[in-house]
Amino acid sequence: MRTRRIEDSQPIDPLLKKLHGVLEDNKVSLAQIIGTLRREHSLSAAQILDVLAEKKAVAEVSEAYVPVAVFSGRLSCLEAIVKYLKENKTSTFHDIGKLLKRNERSLWKTYQNAKRKMPEHLAVEESEFSFPLQILHDTSRGVVEAVVTWLHDSKGLTYHQIAVLMKRDDRSVWTAYNRRRR
Repeated sequence: MRTRRIEDSQPIDPLLKKLHGVLEDNKVSLAQIIGTLRREHSLSAAQILDVLAEKKAVAEVSEAYVPVAVFSGRLSCLEAIVKYLKENKTSTFHDIGKLLKRNERSLWKTYQNAKRKMPEHLAVEESEFSFPLQILHDTSRGVVEAVVTWLHDSKGLTYHQIAVLMKRDDRSVWTAYNRRRR
């Protein structure tokens, strides 16, 4: 079994792409790849595993979508999202914190508030629209503003259509969109 050589001058991202190709072509084990990186690039096993874990987390975040149908009139948008991820997707507060880039303790409190307001399980209807959790990473703006802006700009929905989907007033949706654009 012959493995490809990886040059020392390459940055870590192209190395990972190349390693993926080596894995596919030669059925090389992860231990062999880590050994090669340690020898040829003077990387520790911890550094290699950190990079792989970071890439996995980025992939998970980019694939994380929430249906717009989670919004009920009774919960705030963040409460609805946290309750959905906790109950319907059985995520831990640590995982939710990583997905939303927020403190897991504040998410725990948000979930407690949501349970107090709505003790029953969050029933999510079929929805043709889902939004990526990536849009919530900018914590300088509100959750409603981020979701409304994404639905309006990316999906081309009108304020009224967004208001119906999110179970909010049309004027609240307009305000959230215009606040986000400032």
